[in-house]
Amino acid sequence: MAALALLFFFIQAGLHIYRGHPGHVLWVCTVGVAMVGFGQLRGSAILNGIGTFWLTVGLLTWLLDLTLGGEFIPTSILTHIGGLIIGYLGMRRLGLPPQTWWTAIVSMAALLVVSRLVTPPELNVNLVYGAYWGTSTIVSSHWWNLAIVFAIFSTSFLTLQLGLPRIGWVRS
Repeated sequence: MAALALLFFFIQAGLHIYRGHPGHVLWVCTVGVAMVGFGQLRGSAILNGIGTFWLTVGLLTWLLDLTLGGEFIPTSILTHIGGLIIGYLGMRRLGLPPQTWWTAIVSMAALLVVSRLVTPPELNVNLVYGAYWGTSTIVSSHWWNLAIVFAIFSTSFLTLQLGLPRIGWVRS
């Protein structure tokens, strides 16, 4: 499963690089599927959990983007759906450490900083330069939009952390 997740990452990353946009490799979901792969390869429940949490919320974000007219890239199915399935299967096997939710938040914040430092504004990777074009009329301030998105991700991570063991999906 680890090799499959890493293959999905390399296919998606390779496509971005081939298309001339290597900065797109830093999208949360692309990095998330790599974390799932490396987490399972190393037997690291925390890395797998972070990647799976990112992919869970990222799936909803990706679907929203597609609904708002964003570009559909067929290989994104590997990342958003394939990586997510592999992540949850790994979570059943490896477990879910109690610090996963807040570690996912902190590591996402670090990824946002890296995205801001190394990607050009026109790519707007991880929304570090502006809101989604389809939502900018709802919240016009980029910083408020980023804060709202970050709060949604954080709340979702905590909900997953508390909810998955309660429904019997994973052991803590």
